[in-house]
Amino acid sequence: MQRHRDSAVNEVIASILIVALVIALAVIIGGIVFGLIVIQPKSAYIPPEVKVVSYTNGTPQAISLYSRGGDMAVLDSKGGANYALGIYVDTPTLSYTAVPDAGVRTFNPGQTLYLYYSTSGYRITDDLTGKQVLPLPGGSMTLRIVDENAKLLVYNQGMTISGGGTVSPTPTCTMGTSWVIRNKYNADLHYRLEIDPSGLVISQGPIPKKMEIHLWYAMLPPYKAKLITTESGMSSGSEYAGPLTCQFTTYQQNFPGQGDPQPPQNRYQLQLSLL
Repeated sequence: MQRHRDSAVNEVIASILIVALVIALAVIIGGIVFGLIVIQPKSAYIPPEVKVVSYTNGTPQAISLYSRGGDMAVLDSKGGANYALGIYVDTPTLSYTAVPDAGVRTFNPGQTLYLYYSTSGYRITDDLTGKQVLPLPGGSMTLRIVDENAKLLVYNQGMTISGGGTVSPTPTCTMGTSWVIRNKYNADLHYRLEIDPSGLVISQGPIPKKMEIHLWYAMLPPYKAKLITTESGMSSGSEYAGPLTCQFTTYQQNFPGQGDPQPPQNRYQLQLSLL
């Protein structure tokens, strides 16, 4: 008889737990549907290199934005892409929305955009040739890049514009292939990146924990490369190079996806990714 009573109690408890679970799920789903619970969307990852440059006689200035990697994005929030960017200029008195010129629709890895000042305000172009460029207004300003879909700030840079600026030559581009090597393990490692199948070493050396190395190699056409982690003796296998990009200086930065990867046997593997 005791066993029958215990079985009945267990069935009651199970029924209560199921009802509680259903109620909790209903509350969560209802909150999402009616907007009481907001799921924060992922914002674009855009690491730009920003410079103030001058052209022609050294007076008309512009701000160059070079995408060193990250996500592909568009400059039109109506385009339906995952990441749509808005570029804004804030001064102590006013805030401006930079408007892309006709045909300027994307900001992708390896691409350079130019923010310039005209009679209609701040504009965005990928080629300053033939543009009616006015000197940038002097004083302090803040450049903001916003993910318009997620409504999140992607990049924020304060700067001071002075008259004249530094004269820079028209940029030239030496084409090559870009690579990103990521160390996801919580320890320093050593790597060797070599062309496959020739074995020519492109780059080698230490890579700090939870860091990524961005490097470029001048070889045409796009080629395959093999990444080897010397601590484990394992290879990542061959990877095809992506689209050609302009030359840049090798640099390191924090790996955005922090935390030890799982399962543990993959901790020593470096992830070879394309820009």
